Amino acid sequence: MIQGSEQREPVTNAEAIRAAAPDERQLPALKGLPILVVTAEASAFATASPPTVGFLNAAGGAAGLLHLPDHGVHGNDYGLTYEKNSDAALQPVLAWLDARRPATPVEEDTQMDIGFIGLGRMGIAIARNLAAAGHAVHAWNRSPVPPDTIPGGTIVATPAEAFDADAVFTMLSDDAAIRAVVLDSGALDHMRPGLVHVVTATISVAFAEELTSVHEARGIGYVSAPVFGRPDVAEAAKLNIMAAGAPDALEKVHPLFAVIGQRVFVMGKDPKQANAAKIAGNMMIAMAIEAIAEGVVITEAQGVDRKAFLDLMTQTLFGCRAYENYGGKVLANDYEPGFRLDLGLKDLRLATEAGKASGKHLPMLDIVRNQMSAASDAGMGDRDWSALADHILHG
Repeated sequence: MIQGSEQREPVTNAEAIRAAAPDERQLPALKGLPILVVTAEASAFATASPPTVGFLNAAGGAAGLLHLPDHGVHGNDYGLTYEKNSDAALQPVLAWLDARRPATPVEEDTQMDIGFIGLGRMGIAIARNLAAAGHAVHAWNRSPVPPDTIPGGTIVATPAEAFDADAVFTMLSDDAAIRAVVLDSGALDHMRPGLVHVVTATISVAFAEELTSVHEARGIGYVSAPVFGRPDVAEAAKLNIMAAGAPDALEKVHPLFAVIGQRVFVMGKDPKQANAAKIAGNMMIAMAIEAIAEGVVITEAQGVDRKAFLDLMTQTLFGCRAYENYGGKVLANDYEPGFRLDLGLKDLRLATEAGKASGKHLPMLDIVRNQMSAASDAGMGDRDWSALADHILHG
């Protein structure tokens, strides 16, 4: 219990603390301090954790509660034991800490003027991290957004204004949107000398080639840098970035990548190489969702508990993020959109185009694309793309 300077009756819950002279019952050392209370599936402390968080917050802290999914994490009298998949189990803890870590301001002589085009959930998260790091962000979106969407940044009226910058990030949904906003609008006519244009969207290999040629003809640096990570990962600045482009262009924007992501994977000097890697990666994630669903179909038909089966898979043969993340969504029947199914279908169509250009037939891709297309036709297009599993299980 937390008591003030005068003798009072003990208080037994956080609400009572707040009501009974709250200023006197706060601890200066806890004021605003981020505190994470972590429990595990088997932890006896789990039931006591919510009131503990309440007391910490009433005492002035900024406490949160994180109940870990079962990754072989068990509680004992002294703490938590990570028996299996410790890296996966720790990811939510690290994400919580990173989200509350103050952004490190850049040195004044390294601050850049950054244009940002596309303020969906991913774009907003990336632009906010760039602004929080001290860069001057000038953002534009196809539909109106509030002027305070990017704290510390500016919302501009046209794409052309965004291109008056040292670097421009474009995060739009597809080839057609980028063509309309960047090429057809004449925005490139207003570029600042020395500008590097970074396209973080998932676009086709063919369109990446076209963009490379257009930028080269105008003397504009161009980098393809699609990312792996959902909006919550973008908010925590933990994106994995696959980048390709001329070495000097990559060097100029690398400090910006360090602000928005945890790691940069250089795919080559030709921008389309990064797009090929992203398309292939998204194809493989979709195949993993399909595999999870089909595995559940087989096992549940024989009475195997879904959680028991998915625990077996993710703690033995398939202990990786795709299976853990999407297996968790299938287990919870949680298909709230993070990455919409219709966008996933778009990416599978891009993979199909890339496969045809290679001269090879990709039969697994055809099957999964057809399944996702059927899920979209069934009205699931605005749900998370893991709803592909829901369509297989219940469609």
